[in-house]
Amino acid sequence: MESSQEVQRDPANLKTQVNSVTIDSLEKFNLEDKYQIRQKISQGGFGSVYKVMRRSDNRLFAAKCISIDSINERSELLKPYVEREISYLMSFDCNYIMKLEEGCFVSTPTTAVKEDHLVIMSELAEGNLEDFIMKYPGDVPEETVINLFTQILLGVNFLHRNKIDHRDLKPLNILMFNNGRNVKLADFGLARNISSEYTKMTVGLGTIDYWAPEVIERDPRPFKSDMYSLGLILHFMMTKTLPTLSRNVRPGIFKIPS
Repeated sequence: MESSQEVQRDPANLKTQVNSVTIDSLEKFNLEDKYQIRQKISQGGFGSVYKVMRRSDNRLFAAKCISIDSINERSELLKPYVEREISYLMSFDCNYIMKLEEGCFVSTPTTAVKEDHLVIMSELAEGNLEDFIMKYPGDVPEETVINLFTQILLGVNFLHRNKIDHRDLKPLNILMFNNGRNVKLADFGLARNISSEYTKMTVGLGTIDYWAPEVIERDPRPFKSDMYSLGLILHFMMTKTLPTLSRNVRPGIFKIPS
């Protein structure tokens, strides 16, 4: 697996204004009018991801499909999560953050999804960082780790310079491109703008393996959890394991072995 690549820094024209997007404001048409559904890539708790091909030029994309009924039934949790993610992704412009190539829309029923559903159309990734690391034959070379982790840092730096706290950084939310040479951050449902909407993170959201002490303690200070998660991600990339931590999700109990 080739890994050497000069990492390019993003230009300084960082976007600082996130425009809120609501599901009700999105265009509505049938997904299969413009795209051919090729195969299901993954199934998650909130929806499914499909590989689709644009009929006009045969270009491939990833279509994340979430049932509108499911969104409405879980409106207090799921609807803000989804609307926050698409608002951020439609506002970001960074080489190290997943791009919404075709934007978002609401589709009427298709052969794959038998009800109206939200479609988040993004560039098609090769996989995620967790699978890439675990499937790598033997130890991952330091050069590969340095290259990929540098790109992760540049993506997080972009967010933090724009006062955005990701709050759910983990290998599953880091997508692979260009034969494993490039990575991009994804999944912004738990992200917050610290200048306007920062709130305590609810314990039970995110992934416990990458929770920072600030999350367990329900400490709302920004960026701390991202920095902690970055350290765990680097440890995982170098060892294919996570450090053994003594955790209890009750606030006040959190031990890191000496």
